[in-house]
Amino acid sequence: MAYIGKSPAVGNFIKLDAITTSATATYNLLNGGVAYSPESVNHMLVSLNGVIQSPTTAFTVSGSTIIFASTLSSSDAIDFIMVYGDVLNLGVPSDATVTNAKIVDMAASKLTGALPAISGASLTSLNAANIGSGTVPTARLGTGSASSSVFLSGANTWIAAGGGKILQVVQDIKTDTASIASTTPAAISGLTLDITPAATSSKILLMCSLGGVGHQTADLKTYFKFYGGNTATYLGDSGTGYECAMTVWNGQAGYAEQNGHMSYLDSPATTSAVTYTVYWWNSSGTSYINRTHTHNSESANTACSLIAMEVGA
Repeated sequence: MAYIGKSPAVGNFIKLDAITTSATATYNLLNGGVAYSPESVNHMLVSLNGVIQSPTTAFTVSGSTIIFASTLSSSDAIDFIMVYGDVLNLGVPSDATVTNAKIVDMAASKLTGALPAISGASLTSLNAANIGSGTVPTARLGTGSASSSVFLSGANTWIAAGGGKILQVVQDIKTDTASIASTTPAAISGLTLDITPAATSSKILLMCSLGGVGHQTADLKTYFKFYGGNTATYLGDSGTGYECAMTVWNGQAGYAEQNGHMSYLDSPATTSAVTYTVYWWNSSGTSYINRTHTHNSESANTACSLIAMEVGA
């Protein structure tokens, strides 16, 4: 590389301490009173009695000593000994002069002191195999409480499984025959169930399938309604309205067989067990479920079912 002006000096140039000669060929090399060992004999410039000496011929070095080819006397004078640079001895580099390309390897023991704060944006690639078990607390992964019944959403929040998912299904089936001849609602024995929601935000979808027959010499209507939930009342309204009621069959002067279905979406807002029951009543005469008008071995009798499904929010 070209320079304007004088090229910079590279090396560690040292003039060693003066030496008093005597009747010997071996002398100690000192730099500031401390033993000094040159890299090699060829790094030295030695003047004896005003004459520059030839390395390896006129003198050699061994550690921190110089050995002349011939024994000197006290009348000889070692004018000076210069050492021109140590091999690869760069000394202490100036601040901010060592680039990343100059660093090939570094022992972990050299990394002392606290590491500076690192932004998460700087971690562009991290091998999961290098993350030890238990090193990242679960609480650090997202807000909320982690457990086996929740998962970490894309919003970094621990939430319960939901989003319209069916969390559980409970069913009750009634196969025996029942009858009613009353305008006052009454529970259908054997057509009731309990369900315990997993979350207060869950909905309970109720579905009921019914089949039977009515007997009357005039018009007959039979009604059904869900009862229960967290408030233990008729579902759909506060009384005997028909939001969840239905006419299952309507007969004239004799038996009329029909099947029916009703459903309702309840919001119990609790994680305690809730009970649901089907109530029924009729306008007049007698109504039956789970039977035909003949009610014999040749008839295809029905079975009523009540199903409750928890729907996650």
